[in-house]
Amino acid sequence: MNKIALSRRIIGTMLAGVVKGLRLTFKVEIVKSELIDLDKPNIYSLWHGEQFITIMLLSKLLKIPIGGIVSTSKDGDILAACMESLDYRTIRGSSSKQGARALLQIIKMTNQGCATGFAVDGPRGPRKIIKPGIIYLAQKTGQQIVPVTYEISKKYIFKKAWDKFEVPLPWQKIIFKLGDPISVPAKTSKEQIEEMAKFLAQEMDKL
Repeated sequence: MNKIALSRRIIGTMLAGVVKGLRLTFKVEIVKSELIDLDKPNIYSLWHGEQFITIMLLSKLLKIPIGGIVSTSKDGDILAACMESLDYRTIRGSSSKQGARALLQIIKMTNQGCATGFAVDGPRGPRKIIKPGIIYLAQKTGQQIVPVTYEISKKYIFKKAWDKFEVPLPWQKIIFKLGDPISVPAKTSKEQIEEMAKFLAQEMDKL
């Protein structure tokens, strides 16, 4: 590992420490569908701009390991180190780079009993437009998609970022929401996949 890669890993590990400390300041209320089984390797669908809070809370809620795809960018190096320090398993790739390989690896991970967190509009947007990767993953593994979002009153929003990335301010309540699970048939046409992506977006917006 070269010095630049090492420095990014150190930054990511330090960020995880900040996340753990921040997490202690919140009062968290979980609002989840009665249809969700947290012991199953569900595929948790989240918006790219809501990653900070979702990553912070999801691993503490689940009873099984969870993993996710992280981009191969410089920022991805930091995020991967942070997530791994928060007990996530990471696979490097994105829809624009090494996407097919990453999807095959995440299918394997899911089939081994690991839940998945999936930023459905990443890595570059458009914001809140779902790409088909999560539908393919559910189709290939037979696991259900669980829409995830939250309510929080005090947060800092990076307004110039394409995803309007959100960071919570401490000492407040977070309502963490998990919607009804969505099943994807093993035999699904391209048109049906596009329709299911639109339906998932509607379900996430309804939460």
